[in-house]
Amino acid sequence: MQLHGAISNGERYYQSTRQGEIHVVPFAYKTTGKAIPSAKMIYDALQDNLGIWYSATKSFDDFGFFNHPVIFEGARQNRTVQLKDLQLMNLLGRISLDTIHFWQYYRMAHQPVLPVPQLQGTLDFKAKDDRLVYQEADKVKISRLDFAMGVRDEMHTGDVIPSGSYISINKQYLNEVLKTLGMKMAYVYKMQVNQKASTYAKERETDTYYETIDLN
Repeated sequence: MQLHGAISNGERYYQSTRQGEIHVVPFAYKTTGKAIPSAKMIYDALQDNLGIWYSATKSFDDFGFFNHPVIFEGARQNRTVQLKDLQLMNLLGRISLDTIHFWQYYRMAHQPVLPVPQLQGTLDFKAKDDRLVYQEADKVKISRLDFAMGVRDEMHTGDVIPSGSYISINKQYLNEVLKTLGMKMAYVYKMQVNQKASTYAKERETDTYYETIDLN
């Protein structure tokens, strides 16, 4: 359903002069006409209207982010956004960067997210083994996982940290939520490719690409 992280470029990641990052964002939508905005406009609008998940911990010395209720503060109550003839709504909210000290740095590098309340519904939220899950009667409906590709303690400033996260969701459950919302789901992705002259060069040339998937 969602993906945000580095693009693998082989075993010699840290020696490569080309690195990439991809961000695949799902969103609910409905159309009122044929005037559809560009992929970049859609991506920017979704990022500008992200709600935020906070841990209810009272102390910065308490590192148990999920040992407390996780509270959602929606951007304008996670309302729909109108762009030309496209009405869209975020399905995910970001985890507060104020809590970065709770996490390993590679987990925060690509802005982790969780489902918005409309998508979470009445599912039970739990930390389970190597993932976060939302389940109903012990049946997992949504999973959030991390991945890492040879993360090191040190790397060149400005390089893309070789890690990321993704969310998977039960298709039947997703369709039920979308039916309740009266909306469809599509994706928009942003991909950045950084090129530098040598492994140690500080200056980079960056190409950025945007595209939508399943938007019709």
